[in-house]
Amino acid sequence: MTRSSRIVVALALVPALGGYKCIKYDAPIVAPDGGTVISSPDDAGTPGSDGSAGVDAGFVPATACMHANTAQIIVQNFEYDIACGCAESSGMKCTVPVGTTVAWIFADSEEHNVTSVAGSFGMSPDTLSGQFQYQFTTAGTFGYGCSIHGAAMAGYSVVAE
Repeated sequence: MTRSSRIVVALALVPALGGYKCIKYDAPIVAPDGGTVISSPDDAGTPGSDGSAGVDAGFVPATACMHANTAQIIVQNFEYDIACGCAESSGMKCTVPVGTTVAWIFADSEEHNVTSVAGSFGMSPDTLSGQFQYQFTTAGTFGYGCSIHGAAMAGYSVVAE
């Protein structure tokens, strides 16, 4: 095999090797007990339509999400990074109005989960891809972290106001 043939073969393999990181974000995850858990932001409907508290009409997130009344947090690189929908644009706290659905989107080659510190919204399965969503229907501060990685991914919270 010539040098140029080896380069062509190597370049052809690059997409195949990177394919393991392809992520289906809309794959539903089985919900833990408590609260209203949904499979996608489109399933959220309008907060208040199910008897829960409605979302504060005066709330303006630092970065708006495509779907109203949602927030997204990306799980990767041993962090939970705010993508949109929170009053903060970054940091370990995500402040949202009561009735907001928060989606943790798993986008890493390392397995993670979302575990409620006080058990208030349960925990997601350990996963590499997909998402875990929870609708915060009551006011409060809800701590969470990754039980797989302990202190390396601890100290995060959602504040529903």
